[in-house]
Amino acid sequence: MEDDSRSITVEFDNTVDDFIRFDKYWHTRRRTGKVWLGYGLALASGVLMGQATAGPQLTGRSFGYRILCIGVLVAVWFVFVHGLAPVIARLTMRRAARKFLRTMGRRRIFLDGGGVHETSDATQGTYGWHVVDAVEADKYCIFIFLLGGTGWVIPRRAFRDTASSEAFFTTARRLHAQVAPT
Repeated sequence: MEDDSRSITVEFDNTVDDFIRFDKYWHTRRRTGKVWLGYGLALASGVLMGQATAGPQLTGRSFGYRILCIGVLVAVWFVFVHGLAPVIARLTMRRAARKFLRTMGRRRIFLDGGGVHETSDATQGTYGWHVVDAVEADKYCIFIFLLGGTGWVIPRRAFRDTASSEAFFTTARRLHAQVAPT
C-alpha cells in the first residue's frame, strides 16, 4: 500500500467469502428499511386475513382470529428474513462470485481527490466521489458503496497491518466527505 496526504493505493484479490460479506453487510446494515417494511406488510396482511376469516363483527372470537393471522404472518416473515433468505443469499452469492472471480483477477484501488480508480485484469475505471454513496467498514473488510448498491469490498488482509487498513479507511472517508454532498 502506498500513501501520501492526497492519495492512497491498495492491491488485493477478492475471495468468494469477501463477496458474501459485502452482500450480508449491504442487506443487514444498509437495507434495514425493507426488512421493517416487510414486517409492516405482514402485520397489515394479518389484519386483513383476520378480518376476512372472522367477519366484520368484532367479538372475542374474531379478535382471536385476527391475532392468530397476524402472529402467523409475522412469524413467516421472520423465518424468511432471518432463516431462509440468508441461506439462499449465501448459496447464490457463492455461485455468482465463483463465476465473477474467474474473470476478475487481481485488483488495484487508487483513491485521490478525483475519486476511486480501479484497475484489474478485466476492467479499468474511475468513479467520482459524487457517485460513492458511503465508505464503511467492519472488522474484516472496508466497503466502498456506489449509488445503487454496488461497489468494492476491500479485505483488511490486503494491508500489512491494522494501522495501514485504518489509514486507508480514514483517507477514503475524508476524501468522500470533502467531495460528496451530504
